[in-house]
Amino acid sequence: MRVIHITSGVESLSNLDFNMSRAYENINKKSTHKINIVSKENESIQSLLAKIKNFKPDVIIVFRAPLPTAFLSALKKLQISIGRWVVDDPHRIDKHVLKSKPYDFVITQEKNCLSVYKKNDLKAIHGPLATNEKEYYPMKVNENYVSDICFIGTPYKNRLGIIDSLADLLQEKNTFIIGPKWEQLKNYTALKTSIINQTLPPNEVAKYYNGAKIVLNLNRPINDVGLNKQKINAITPNNRTFDIAACQSFQLTAYLEELEAYYKLKDEIICFKHKEELREHILYYLEHSEERQRIAQKAYNRTLFNHTYTIRLQHFLDQLQSFIK
Repeated sequence: MRVIHITSGVESLSNLDFNMSRAYENINKKSTHKINIVSKENESIQSLLAKIKNFKPDVIIVFRAPLPTAFLSALKKLQISIGRWVVDDPHRIDKHVLKSKPYDFVITQEKNCLSVYKKNDLKAIHGPLATNEKEYYPMKVNENYVSDICFIGTPYKNRLGIIDSLADLLQEKNTFIIGPKWEQLKNYTALKTSIINQTLPPNEVAKYYNGAKIVLNLNRPINDVGLNKQKINAITPNNRTFDIAACQSFQLTAYLEELEAYYKLKDEIICFKHKEELREHILYYLEHSEERQRIAQKAYNRTLFNHTYTIRLQHFLDQLQSFIK
């Protein structure tokens, strides 16, 4: 199958354009699938059409940001199947449904949204995210990155509640809470010395993951931006799940229904369903380092075997070939 993948041009801490382009390059070297990666920011309609006509793709994938109307109209005249790949479902599902109407199909990273697209007469396929093992990997770090407990992320309301509920414990331990605007914590004064109010690039994030005994993986609220009015639950693991595991770091992650499709629960990954269970797990695994390290090693092995972008996209392309026929 021949694919034109149009990058989003959207910069993000997840480096999705870079990670996927690198994976496609790997696939091009050893697969029957051939992918041409195109940046719409550097193309006029005429040059884009010329590249498509020359490459003769079976399908065109528009990643994240929808194409300008003029671009999409020109592409549709070629009568090639065009899909849009979204990566922040279910949080923006209302907007994604509307913006995806002109496309032939949708690729969503969230399995629970497939039925929503179907109800809106849109064909959809599941395309979960993964990790770039060249960016997230085991490494030795200096003492500035070492912690008992580490969380890196945005202070959504539910996350603030969890961190506040653990304030006494986090204050006792060597803790890092990293990201902007954590001064919203009720216990900010008590935790202030543990907070780094910065947005970190992936290479720094990987160092903090490597230095932590326990990395917390806390989900975001499902309707945090008001674009999931049906309150569709997220059930697919986020890409941070795979990034943390790729660092051979131990994580405690909020339970998701589909988590066990990716890792063996209680063997390769430990999850929690409420604040009290999270506290219990933190106390237990800080005291049981051998068990903690064994679980992290198993998650690392599973991730390299199943959850890198190269592996994920190869599997996705195999599925897509059948899907578009």
